[in-house]
Amino acid sequence: MKFSVIVPVYNVERFLRQCVESVLNQSCGDFELILVDDGSPDNCPRICDEYALKDGRVKVIHKTNGGLVSARKAGCVVAVGEYVVCLDGDDYIAPNCLDSFAKAIDAYSPDICLCGFYKAYSENEVKCLPFENAGFYDKETIEKHIYPYLIENKYGRYFSASIWAKAFRREIYTEYQTSVDSRIKIGEDQCVVKPCVFRAESLYVIDECLYYYRQNDESMTKSKGVFDLSVPKLIANRFEKEIGVSSIFRRRYIVTPFTICSTPLLRSSTQSATKKKSDESSGKR
Repeated sequence: MKFSVIVPVYNVERFLRQCVESVLNQSCGDFELILVDDGSPDNCPRICDEYALKDGRVKVIHKTNGGLVSARKAGCVVAVGEYVVCLDGDDYIAPNCLDSFAKAIDAYSPDICLCGFYKAYSENEVKCLPFENAGFYDKETIEKHIYPYLIENKYGRYFSASIWAKAFRREIYTEYQTSVDSRIKIGEDQCVVKPCVFRAESLYVIDECLYYYRQNDESMTKSKGVFDLSVPKLIANRFEKEIGVSSIFRRRYIVTPFTICSTPLLRSSTQSATKKKSDESSGKR
């Protein structure tokens, strides 16, 4: 079997059917679809079972809620495809996505294959092509052209950390997915993607947008909640272990998250100070 498509499912009832149908309607039929119900409280579990009864290519795993990392771990344990493709439950893929991956794999047998994506808004789509030039990269080319910004270069450029819009050779993907700390809830994709690229002997870039990344305000990355301050350190420690020690890891995965989190507070503080100064200058109290 060529592909195992793993879909973590949690609270995506409105979008799940479109996601699943986009896989089942692929022009390339050599795949299994693994739906991992991560203890979803809506009708997602029933929808998953419905598809499994209708199509033998669909496998369903029901588990207690544990987050994206634990869901993907559960999926890759049962995956049997030569390559793993990750798809979020509120996203979808183009009809020729797997076929395009398959053609590149048959021609070049890369460890990783990646493509561009669309930011899918309710009223329009924004095309996002890969930063990398299209074509085949052997190990030497990866080291020369991708390693310098695999984490981040001095200009702030970094290799796409998204686990979707990529196909990974299963053995490599499984090794790094199963070893990710399940406590990591934000930034979990890069904990798999970056080590996989570092380990890869070859890579192929498709100059097409084949993945639709839905801009969903209810998704995990856009939801508000308490930020676990231990997560950046867990991510930095993982990169030091898997790739090597460098101060750039500390800057990107510890300093940067704190900067991002503090920016709204700083903006609010600045606006308050500006208003206070303006009020004082106009005689207001």
